Amino acid sequence: MLGGVFGLTSFIQCFGMSVLGATLLQANWFFTLVLCMVPRILMGWLSALIFKALYRVDKTRLLSFAAASLSGALLNTVFFVGGIGVLFYDTALNMAGEGVSVLQFLIGMITVNSVIEMGVCLVVGTAITKALYKALGRDKTANKNLN
Repeated sequence: MLGGVFGLTSFIQCFGMSVLGATLLQANWFFTLVLCMVPRILMGWLSALIFKALYRVDKTRLLSFAAASLSGALLNTVFFVGGIGVLFYDTALNMAGEGVSVLQFLIGMITVNSVIEMGVCLVVGTAITKALYKALGRDKTANKNLN
């Protein structure tokens, strides 16, 4: 559900709030909608599956929270940038400029931003989800400490 909301807000930003989004919207509105929605929905769904799989075996829950937080950022980047390469190859080629391949352009687009995003999601996302888990009483050790 959150992935869908994220995708919808990303699509809305294509109407003048994002230069990249506006460029893609002009090239093909339908592909832009698909690019905004599908990667974000898949990212949320797959992050949840990763979390559920690890949650069963992770006693401290720290690994499951960390993996889900990191995978959200990683999957979003891979799906979104991959989608640009597949759905908007010609547009990306034009944006890249002369002498730059689409792959070089896409790697340049994600290099710094994605590393920072993944680091922040790993640290902040893990801390927030672990704190919420304890605060909402899902952690049995937290419940014992409250009594």
